[in-house]
Amino acid sequence: MRGLSPSAELDDLCSADGEILLGRRRKELQHGVHRGLTEAAEETKSAENADPDQDSASLLRDLCESSVTSVFSLCFWLRTVAGGSGVRILATILSLAFASSAAMAHQQPVSPKDGTAEPFHWPNGKRAAVSLSFDDARTSQVDVGLTLLDQHHVKVTFFLQSENIGKRLDGWKKAVADGHEIGNHTITHPCTGNYAFSRHNALEDYSLGTMAAQLDDANAEIERLLGVKPRTFAYPCGLKFVGRGLDVRSYVPLVAERFLVGRGYLDESANDPAFCDLPQAMGTPFDDLTFDQMKDLVEKATKEGRWIIFVGHDIGQGGFQVTDAGALGALCDYLNDPANGIWVGTVAQVGEYVRQQQHSAAGRRR
Repeated sequence: MRGLSPSAELDDLCSADGEILLGRRRKELQHGVHRGLTEAAEETKSAENADPDQDSASLLRDLCESSVTSVFSLCFWLRTVAGGSGVRILATILSLAFASSAAMAHQQPVSPKDGTAEPFHWPNGKRAAVSLSFDDARTSQVDVGLTLLDQHHVKVTFFLQSENIGKRLDGWKKAVADGHEIGNHTITHPCTGNYAFSRHNALEDYSLGTMAAQLDDANAEIERLLGVKPRTFAYPCGLKFVGRGLDVRSYVPLVAERFLVGRGYLDESANDPAFCDLPQAMGTPFDDLTFDQMKDLVEKATKEGRWIIFVGHDIGQGGFQVTDAGALGALCDYLNDPANGIWVGTVAQVGEYVRQQQHSAAGRRR
């Protein structure tokens, strides 16, 4: 059979004695394809410096082996139904298909698993991004925070629990006028019932429908009172589920449908802008931290080119769920120093830039 054209060889394989020849030739073909695809995948790994644990060659071999088995089964069927002409037509198609597949294996790099195929570039030569955010619409954010932030020329994101807005309505209108971002933090702040304050407003007792109502009604109330529609959301207590046991559901998809960014809480890392999923961005608490502790977190994010979203509650003398006003002022000065290479933006501002960069990178990989 050596030296025969692909058409003649397949015709011979599908002859009366083809069943004997098939086993031997199929093994030869699979072995050749295995070797070729392994070499192609190894070249791709080397070129792209991909994760050595990513066994792309094995995946391609398994796919090809099942395909080869199916092809030879099809040959016998065509021989029976369509005769030799049908087999020869199939042989010609397969010759082209295998040639194309081999070329593609060499030309198309395997995408890295970690999403870091290319470096992420912050605007204007910045090396990291920082967003300051505060939750719940607490009165100290208006009474203490707005003046402090205005003195330091920093814009932040206030995630408002809409039922609290009326306690400082004029102050929140001023926050909007000053250029701060207003985000959604639900109407009633549902958390796990394991917290005593949320026992009668427990996520365990919610459905996706009741959570959707929380999101939509809070948006409507914020827009009615302040004239802005939130583009970002903060998960109360950082929790992203509703229900119990086998009925537990994530409500991240509800957030993804409605908002540009969904920010978490009590997370242990800043966000990798090239990889992060914006509807579940990570939030770093900075209540009760000293300025030096805040600065250490920012410096770590800067070394890694990341986006850190700080999360605070009250603003005043540092303590439980209180961001220290003095430390906050010092942090603002540090962030504003051009020598530190940090972009200070609201959650929506940075989130929109990250979204655009991720989409552009995805387009280049296609």
